[in-house]
Amino acid sequence: MLSPGVTQNHNICPAGDEDWATFTLTQESQITLTTSGASGDATMFLRNAGLSQLEFNDDGGPGLFSFIDRTCGVDALPPGTYFVQIDESGNNDEIASYALDHSVTPCPGPVETYFEDFEGDTSDWTATGLWDAASNSDCASPELGYVSRTTSFYYGQEIVCNYNTGAVTAGDLTSPILSGIPSSSTLQFQHFRDVEEYVSSPVDLTEVYILTDNGATSTKVFELTAAEPSTAPTWESSGPIPLAAFAGQDIQIRFRFDSVDAFVNDFPGWFIDDVSVSSPEGDFWARRMGGDDGDLGFAVTVDGDGNVYTTGSFLNYNGDSDFDPGDGVFNLTPAGSSDIFVSKLDTAGDFVWARRMGGTGQDNGRGVAVDASGGTHVVGSFESVADFDLGVGTTILTSAGDKDVFVTKFSQGAAGVLPEAATLLSPGDGATNVPVNVTLDWNKPSGAEFYEVYLGTSPTPGHIGSTASPDATSFTPSVPLLHNQPYYWRIGAKNGYGETLSSTWSFTTIPEAGCPPDIVLANQTLSGTQTFEATSSATLGPNLTVNGDNIVVNAPTVSILGGISIGGTFSIGTTPSCP
Repeated sequence: MLSPGVTQNHNICPAGDEDWATFTLTQESQITLTTSGASGDATMFLRNAGLSQLEFNDDGGPGLFSFIDRTCGVDALPPGTYFVQIDESGNNDEIASYALDHSVTPCPGPVETYFEDFEGDTSDWTATGLWDAASNSDCASPELGYVSRTTSFYYGQEIVCNYNTGAVTAGDLTSPILSGIPSSSTLQFQHFRDVEEYVSSPVDLTEVYILTDNGATSTKVFELTAAEPSTAPTWESSGPIPLAAFAGQDIQIRFRFDSVDAFVNDFPGWFIDDVSVSSPEGDFWARRMGGDDGDLGFAVTVDGDGNVYTTGSFLNYNGDSDFDPGDGVFNLTPAGSSDIFVSKLDTAGDFVWARRMGGTGQDNGRGVAVDASGGTHVVGSFESVADFDLGVGTTILTSAGDKDVFVTKFSQGAAGVLPEAATLLSPGDGATNVPVNVTLDWNKPSGAEFYEVYLGTSPTPGHIGSTASPDATSFTPSVPLLHNQPYYWRIGAKNGYGETLSSTWSFTTIPEAGCPPDIVLANQTLSGTQTFEATSSATLGPNLTVNGDNIVVNAPTVSILGGISIGGTFSIGTTPSCP
């Protein structure tokens, strides 16, 4: 049995042996598990009470064999019993001695008004269309089709891992009634979404509604269309969705999938898990920073204004590490094996700045403190030659041996000044009839070196591109936008010290007139009575089956690629009815 803060010493002997340990949590908690030793290498598995694998690690970073960290607000462990399995990395050698360390920090967390992980009785939920409970589904491959334990709700056909029924398909997954929620409540859920990505048409809608008045009124609070990237191959959190507008009311949560059309529906679909409605308990937040490698935080402190400073080490085997925990991106790249990072977040946990120090060896920040004048002090270790200047200059220290101690102090000014926020030029906020090939323009803010552009159909738009210079204050999306569609956008002004986000603006594109220029009918079955028209060309096949009573294709040029099976009434014309 593991005890938090108590090191256990073990060995792997003989080769091929494995060690097991266990611990129990009585409330949702952040946990850390590490293995380390003088020689050898160990892998570590975290398993639940049913021995299903929750996490695996074989590269704990500098000084560690393996490292597993589950963080409050991100992937903390719920109450329960857990098992830790430890093997020699190649499972073919001995480890004379290794240390196993374990820490537990209970999460203050939000107070959950409602939580459903679909592991027990779900008869109080109603499902229509293809919605169904799925256990360990391979349709969410390469990640198993669940987040908590074994079950999630899935919109799709599990036997074929798609939602292609040969026709338009839509369905609702609706929660039981939740009574009298507080004004501070937020909705959050985990989802895996793999649908057609097609920016020119609002198809394959994944939406969430709040129902009130016994279901008579529905309000959309979340939407992703085919124009938005899928989450595959990973599960993602929806993030907190405010429910203040429904305070004191009886509500239901409705997840809706709508393919809109019958074409290109051979994608897995949409998984939903861990649906929660919660309200904050005191001052609580949690944030994630880092990249794909072994990034470690070793120390944290808070200044007199409540700003949060963190130091540790980060690696770059598989790409940069992003130290902006929000929608923006602020990447740091180490000079060597591992470098030191120092990060500052504000009282709300939002990004202020991040800096790196170090050289070609293994360098680690181990402690951080802030004095009354705002000076930041960092202590840690470094190897060989390392640069401790935060800017374009150099301050070189050289170790006398394997690893030496460093201590450094820098002012807030030395950490840099963020740029001012960009202001709107065009299209105007709330503008209508905006062309689908719109150019976004903004005013140049002081201190900006380049810009990140965020645009989408959600009030929290996603990143779509960048400009390369402070004077590049225009951006045209690479593909036309959807017709008659509200859009939201904002600009991130960036320099070497970080990013400042502008306000979020909106506009609505012009309604569509006439036919699309080109259509492609392939890899699908057409049924019923349908007419397809294009002003330029239509391409038919391959793998097109026609079973309809009256299927009509009208286009000046029609190309037939073969692989067409006709079992119904089918006609081709050269003159579309629309201009």
